[in-house]
Amino acid sequence: PVGEALGDPETIVTWNVNGLVPQLRNNWSEIDAFIRRERPDVLCLQEVRMPAAGPRGCKRGDGQRRRRAEAKVETQQEKSDWQLVERTLLAAVGKEYSVLWALADWKYSGTALLIRRPLRPSSVAYTLPAFAGGVHCDPADKSWH
Repeated sequence: PVGEALGDPETIVTWNVNGLVPQLRNNWSEIDAFIRRERPDVLCLQEVRMPAAGPRGCKRGDGQRRRRAEAKVETQQEKSDWQLVERTLLAAVGKEYSVLWALADWKYSGTALLIRRPLRPSSVAYTLPAFAGGVHCDPADKSWH
């Protein structure tokens, strides 16, 4: 959902979820009620703790390139976790929000950015220019910070 920017957000909510799947499993009704009541223009979720997709069988720190905008769903647990995300959060916000993911190599850190339609960013970058090529870059893909 990137193109010419359409509108400016007025309400931005940020939340360190400390693991998205456990939050959805244990607190979905409260999360859903909050999103429906507050209708933030932008909802930033940190520490979603879902691994990024990559080559089959990739492991933490192996230097293989990841698809950071896509969750890894190889193991039964990963599939189950992603299905929970789909049937709760994504099913509830899918028509009203665009979702941008930036996931890590393994089940640690990671973010999700929910942007209420018709708002959309003019561009999306996964690193800050000041850090590009620095010690905080993904060695397999320098465009990811």
